[in-house]
Amino acid sequence: MPVCARCEGELIGILAGLIAVWFIRPPYWLMAVIMLPMIADGLIQGFTKYESTNWRRLITGLLFGFGITMIILMIFIAAFNYGLTVGAGLRN
Repeated sequence: MPVCARCEGELIGILAGLIAVWFIRPPYWLMAVIMLPMIADGLIQGFTKYESTNWRRLITGLLFGFGITMIILMIFIAAFNYGLTVGAGLRN
């Protein structure tokens, strides 16, 4: 299944995020910041005559995939931990 360079970067970033969440928990704002290059690159390319390179698409896609995966997984982990805390309080 052929995919574009940006999508391939996102897939690699998602896999990296799935692995990295076990070892690091960066702040949410940092993950949001590393997602901005792909958003900017896509918007600039969409509204101007600028044409992004495949390497730039790969790197920005990787950053975006990593950032969004880390944010989603950290929210799930926080919600799960909160549920455990609330549940433990209900048992008493």
